[in-house]
Amino acid sequence: MLRFRIIPQKSTFPAYDIIAQDASNVLTLIERLFLVEYLPPWFNNRAKRLIKSPKLHFGDTGLACNLLHCSAAELYEQRAILGQLLETFVFDELERQATAHAERLAFHHLRDKDGYEVDVIVQRGSRYVDIEVKAANSVHEGDFRGIKRLRELLGSQFHAGIVLYDGEHVLPFGDQLLAVPLSALWARKSKGAGKRKPVTRRGTPVS
Repeated sequence: MLRFRIIPQKSTFPAYDIIAQDASNVLTLIERLFLVEYLPPWFNNRAKRLIKSPKLHFGDTGLACNLLHCSAAELYEQRAILGQLLETFVFDELERQATAHAERLAFHHLRDKDGYEVDVIVQRGSRYVDIEVKAANSVHEGDFRGIKRLRELLGSQFHAGIVLYDGEHVLPFGDQLLAVPLSALWARKSKGAGKRKPVTRRGTPVS
């Protein structure tokens, strides 16, 4: 899979007869060619069960699809692959847009031994926005599971939690929690336009 899973430092890859050091050398090479990028883990001293290994993302989802010989129609049928490539696409897009931001933004991910995960954590100074990516047109409370866990750990440093999904409306899911359409990543707001109003989960605008 071209969105790499978290790989422990001390491990072997018997299916390919590759030891950890050889794998590390290969990954270093392709990282220098800008084909993959490390997404470092978020952690602090209060959380004892966090997995402190980086995640690797393929640098170009279009190239990844080509290497997988996967068309748009095939991706639609293979939802697991679509979900992983979509996560990588979102991370790549956020990083690209961050280069134009006035302040430095840092990116992390969260995974712990209890199964809590957050796909992308955006840090600006001491504030954090937690982002989950979902390749579906509906969102449920359970999709915020990892975000809520990280909110507990961050306390006052938590700014917002967002689930990006393949829908059309901004949906509220409690204090500082929103489901937001994936299209918001590239949508342009016209001059003089007000903020986009969230709607209820039934699609009715919030007054």
